[in-house]
Amino acid sequence: MGDLTRHTAATCSKNLGFVREVPGSKPGVSYTVSYERVFGSRHDALGCEYGWTCTCENYKRLHSRLGTNCKHIADVKDQRCTWNAECDPGVYPKDGDRCPACGGPIEYVQVAV
Repeated sequence: MGDLTRHTAATCSKNLGFVREVPGSKPGVSYTVSYERVFGSRHDALGCEYGWTCTCENYKRLHSRLGTNCKHIADVKDQRCTWNAECDPGVYPKDGDRCPACGGPIEYVQVAV
């Protein structure tokens, strides 16, 4: 493998951590849905894989057996902004601290190419 060059890239903070409380079907029950760094996955040798998780029992069964997500994740998935400067070239924040897609905060991360 050739040498990798590291540089700084802008990304919406929702790409690095996104958490929502979602009501369950039973009154008074809610679940935590998150998109964040997932440790212990088969592809996660360096702790660099991101993915969806939910605290409901159905997610644990579906994800471990079939690799699929639960309905709670489906309910909030479109609320997460996925903007990053690497995948959307030419679109840069007008305000250096705000995401051009959703207006949320931007974080700057090191990436290797």
